[in-house]
Amino acid sequence: SKYIDNVISGDATLADTGVLTIADDAITSAKIADDAINSEHYTDGSIDTAHIGDAQVTLAKLAADAIPTPSRPNSEPLIRNGDFKISQRGDKTGITTAGQYTLDMIRADIRGGFGIDVAQSTDVPTGKGFSKSLKLDVSTATSSPSANGLLLLGYHFESQDLQLLKYGTSDAETTTVAFYVKSNKTGTFQLNLRIVDSHHVGSLVTISSANTWEQEVVSFPANTSTALANDSTEGIRIQFFLDAGSDHEGGGVPSTWASTTNSKDYNGTLDIGDNTANEFLITGLQ
Repeated sequence: SKYIDNVISGDATLADTGVLTIADDAITSAKIADDAINSEHYTDGSIDTAHIGDAQVTLAKLAADAIPTPSRPNSEPLIRNGDFKISQRGDKTGITTAGQYTLDMIRADIRGGFGIDVAQSTDVPTGKGFSKSLKLDVSTATSSPSANGLLLLGYHFESQDLQLLKYGTSDAETTTVAFYVKSNKTGTFQLNLRIVDSHHVGSLVTISSANTWEQEVVSFPANTSTALANDSTEGIRIQFFLDAGSDHEGGGVPSTWASTTNSKDYNGTLDIGDNTANEFLITGLQ
């Protein structure tokens, strides 16, 4: 045979079969000519983050459109005045009817024997960057409201402001609502998303510690069946159901999007309207 395990320059061995074996670490970057290796020489998955040096990937090395553009670049938050710094109407007292606007963007729907006051407060969670909150005080209490009784706060969106949610399509997005809450009472209240006179979905939110700010983050499933008009008509309401009469409770929580059913509006235990000593505070709504 013409090959008898010859050693070539100390870095390689030529076997009798003609197979050339190169020693480990024999090839260094200094021995590779510029542009000698391109993408055709790599197998899929052969390069991962462990093989990329620090700071080796720069913007100049990224192909156009390699990073998708955010769906809402440089846009305002979907919820305006979620920190409750704006209160053009001032404090509202003795609210006993539905459709009453309080701090900017927040509507109170009250009836059936309940009465509330809503004010801007400086009671806020420590170290979170907020200077104001919305404070609801019960001014008229009842533990036996009328059957159609309501005690809720709501934020109402125009449909055109929610097109990025892509409701009514297979690409519909999940929706997450976050906020800080505080009350002298512990228990559960119901947070709902409601498409007016159409569909709703809800989740129970637990206040675990009395007189303590707690952060709540609630996610709702995507709505692939009900589209929102792209105009200024009302689209979705975020509803904080804090108490209700018998017409609006007892039906369970709609954990998936379903046709609106009044008995599924409030299935909590908080019952904030049962005592005039009760209060409910919220800030950081987003």
